Amino acid sequence: MIQERRRYLRIDSHNLVFLSLREKEEVIQQGMGRTLNVSESGIRLETRFLIKPAQKIWLTIGFNDETVDIQGELVYYISGTSDQHYGVKFHEMDPDVREVLKKYILNFNKIENQIN
Repeated sequence: MIQERRRYLRIDSHNLVFLSLREKEEVIQQGMGRTLNVSESGIRLETRFLIKPAQKIWLTIGFNDETVDIQGELVYYISGTSDQHYGVKFHEMDPDVREVLKKYILNFNKIENQIN
């Protein structure tokens, strides 16, 4: 049996993401994507453009009626289709942003459990 190593609950959830890639505080690329899954510590991101390993990413993610601004860093990628899939680890975030994330994940999980 495989032991789950994740610290936070991860949910499969598609949410619109606006992302901005920066180097030395200068914006080098902006675009759209979507989350494939979400946790309090990061997301799996799907987008059409390439992101460099360890690239710093500024994200605006829509969760229902709220949007949150979060900084993250690329920790892994999966390529092979026209869309790229990336693991993004969140950096320290504002407590209000963390609360929005927690609330969204708990409510999503609660609804999913009621359906199943």
